Amino acid sequence: MVPRELLGRFYGLFRAISLIDGIIFNFWLTGKIPTHYTLMFVTIGAFYGCAFMWVCFRVKEGEYPPPGPKMTRSAGVKTYFRECFSNRYYVSVFVMMMAAGLAFAPINTFSIPYAKSLEVDMDHYGKALATTYFVSLTLAYFLGWLADRFHPLRVSIVTMVGYLLVSAYGALFATTPATFMPAFILHGVLSGCYFTSAASLGQRLFPHSRYAQFASAAGIVMAPANIVLAPLVGILIDGTGGFYRMTFFAGCAMAALALVTAWRVHGHFMRLGGPKGYVAPE
Repeated sequence: MVPRELLGRFYGLFRAISLIDGIIFNFWLTGKIPTHYTLMFVTIGAFYGCAFMWVCFRVKEGEYPPPGPKMTRSAGVKTYFRECFSNRYYVSVFVMMMAAGLAFAPINTFSIPYAKSLEVDMDHYGKALATTYFVSLTLAYFLGWLADRFHPLRVSIVTMVGYLLVSAYGALFATTPATFMPAFILHGVLSGCYFTSAASLGQRLFPHSRYAQFASAAGIVMAPANIVLAPLVGILIDGTGGFYRMTFFAGCAMAALALVTAWRVHGHFMRLGGPKGYVAPE
């Protein structure tokens, strides 16, 4: 079990592993995707399948308290939704996490056709993406330390402010390779900063005894929004004749929603004890 005061640094180091993988793939292999995509998909799938099964075999079950009174399925569903969604504070947390997590999705989904529309070479694109991972890698432990020191809610708010500014710049000016690539790199760096700083957010805000329950509720809010957002942005791009800056506009709007909701969450968070005395409402 990771001590709460070290959660940010743990997730920072955890993120570093995936960032190293991203650097290797994008720096050396992205440029070869158009000619070797079948081999790459098969290799990635096989590697993931083997690694995932290895982790499953290595997991050891812990000791658990005896189960509570048995209830019917309908009663269990009602209890679940009542506990997770009747408190407006937790609903605000779910919406904040959803909006922040989806702020980066439009660019992540459409960055390749966006880059191709500006005639950006795919090898150049891959090396730019590797650069974002390298910068995120150098910041990972430091961001984890900041999250432990000042709380992941506050650090993630700061990174989201940065992303709001970057996406606004991209929406207004990313019309050529020379203006798109800096916006794309900063997008990647700040999205990495957010995911690293917010990695322990759920553990720090949700009730410890029911963390998985509330984390799944956050997923319930995220999933349908994630399903709707990408097709909606795609429809807007097609409807405007390939206006790919729409991705930055959409990201900017989601970042603004995340910050408005985060302001509400932070106010309630402070009333519940703040960074030093926070007690999650049951």
